[in-house]
Amino acid sequence: MQEPETGFAPGVTTKLPLQPLTEIYQAYSDMTVQIPALTSTVPVVGIPQSGNTWDITWLGENLGWLNGTAFPGSEGNSVLVGHVYLANGLSGPLAALETLKWGDQILIKNGKQTLVYAVTSVNYVKPNDPSIFKHADSPVLTLVTCKGYDEETGHYRWRVVVKAKLIETK
Repeated sequence: MQEPETGFAPGVTTKLPLQPLTEIYQAYSDMTVQIPALTSTVPVVGIPQSGNTWDITWLGENLGWLNGTAFPGSEGNSVLVGHVYLANGLSGPLAALETLKWGDQILIKNGKQTLVYAVTSVNYVKPNDPSIFKHADSPVLTLVTCKGYDEETGHYRWRVVVKAKLIETK
């Protein structure tokens, strides 16, 4: 699998084309990610896999669960992605992701169930580093966003990767 190509330039408005029907995201009306340390609660949508990657162009202010990774709460590695900057050039839902610390909680609410994860690491990797998809035998959450926009190339140089382990189901 290959990380989704992502990112919009900070402070610049990007005009988006219409979203193709083949790339429509699956809405989970009652699934949100709450990160108390960031004082944020963000809706989650399902991103269909397209070949060996995902198109997150239309993600907006949502987080996207990458279809093909473990569903949150299941055994394995659940990968959720979000923009650091939105198409309108303003900060995205994961703009402060790198400020999380070991032990900070991440809550995924899905209907009446709440999954409580604790941050175990915050790292920086190069784009297309396959380590974000590394298999896990227990429920693990991986949150990914971009860092270090390069104006010359129009791409981000790094990905911020937060790993968290499931510590409680309510």
